[in-house]
Amino acid sequence: MVEILNLKDENPAEYYEMLTRRGQESFDSEDGLVMGIRFDEHPVGAIAVELDQAGAALVTSIYIAPEFRRKRLATELIFMAASYAANGEGLYRIEAEFAENEKEEPGAKEFFEFLEFELEKDPDHGAYTVKLSDVDKSEIISKASGAGLVSYKKTKSSIRNYVISEHPALWDVMAAGNIDEDMSCFEDKENYDGDEPDCIIFCKEGDELVMAWAQSENNKLNLVKMLKFAFDVAKEKYGSDMKVRIPYINEVSKKLILKMMGDAAVDSETVWRAILPLDGPLSEETA
Repeated sequence: MVEILNLKDENPAEYYEMLTRRGQESFDSEDGLVMGIRFDEHPVGAIAVELDQAGAALVTSIYIAPEFRRKRLATELIFMAASYAANGEGLYRIEAEFAENEKEEPGAKEFFEFLEFELEKDPDHGAYTVKLSDVDKSEIISKASGAGLVSYKKTKSSIRNYVISEHPALWDVMAAGNIDEDMSCFEDKENYDGDEPDCIIFCKEGDELVMAWAQSENNKLNLVKMLKFAFDVAKEKYGSDMKVRIPYINEVSKKLILKMMGDAAVDSETVWRAILPLDGPLSEETA
């Protein structure tokens, strides 16, 4: 027996970890909906949806336990959640954004194609992966100096707190608890004279290092210096076979990564946008 629950009305503890961080944020969003699905009274999946003012339901996170896939549970979750989110109002399309990379389980693209969503690549979001042994292929990085930087571990808490106060989104990165405090670094200065300290934050995720935050407001060359510092520490700490994933969030950052890394950068993540136009408002009868 399949049962779908509105998790904002139920205890979400057993479903919470099924959602991505963005999906978890829907619990606190006025426009967010979080639903779970049970199969024979066992929690097997969850979905988070945000409804925008233009009549679109955006699927921010969806998960079905591997052993329960290919039973149309995800399909039922998507359409039921979209109908629920609309709450009787006009709903004219369903959207989803998802990433495919070498760490993800394959199948999301095929799933949305099966549901006849229109798929398009997002050219401004993705990631490159660099193997530490290949970093020396980059002349820019190999010739740089990591001087004038201090590791996250040795950075004053007052400096870290100052950066968080300027960038609240950084708190989520720090609160995750997986920061590599040796390779992450800040500018080593006593006084910033009103300027934010440049910094770079790396996290350890399984057998991979991921750049979770980077800012170089004062001098773009500092980004090269910080990467040099981070890569040197990582080689010593993890060995040259370790891989580092570096996301990009726009065309400028994408070009900058390629300029710095050259042939050492391998395109390893593609972000897709899936859109399903609807002929009219979606109701529980049409879901």
